[in-house]
Amino acid sequence: MESDGMAIRKAAWNKEIQSNTLFSADSAVVGIGAAIIGDKYDIDFLSYGDAAAGIVVAYFVLILAYHMGREAVDVLMEKTVSSEKLREYKELVFSVQEVKRIDRLRARAFGQYVMIDVRVGIPAQLSVQEGHDVSRKIKQTIIEHHNDVEEVLIHLNPWYEEEKMNIIR
Repeated sequence: MESDGMAIRKAAWNKEIQSNTLFSADSAVVGIGAAIIGDKYDIDFLSYGDAAAGIVVAYFVLILAYHMGREAVDVLMEKTVSSEKLREYKELVFSVQEVKRIDRLRARAFGQYVMIDVRVGIPAQLSVQEGHDVSRKIKQTIIEHHNDVEEVLIHLNPWYEEEKMNIIR
């Protein structure tokens, strides 16, 4: 499953690679051509066309390597999602009636997917089956609204009526 944003990013990335490849090839052709002309007609500064083209090609390779490396580091370091996305996830979790509090909410990007880890407080008197159903509702609600979410890990904590005054939304 691929999100629209990820598909757009991939298309832009492919376009950038193609344009860099084109500029690199054009630079090489112009540089080599300048060097050949410089050697043939004894024009000294054109003889350096090949070296100048090499510098231009190296620049494009470095730019491409930087972008690819940055994306790889983001994946390896489990880049967190934006605070706006976290707010959306929080609202969706609280939309499940049984959720009384969120103890912790984390979301990390894994390539094109997002993994959410949430700890919620639900009424302590609920049975294990009811807690499981609440957990399933939370997961389904988030995944229905965000197709880039691959996994939602939910930990249920007991919530007691006397904690009502301590709810932070």
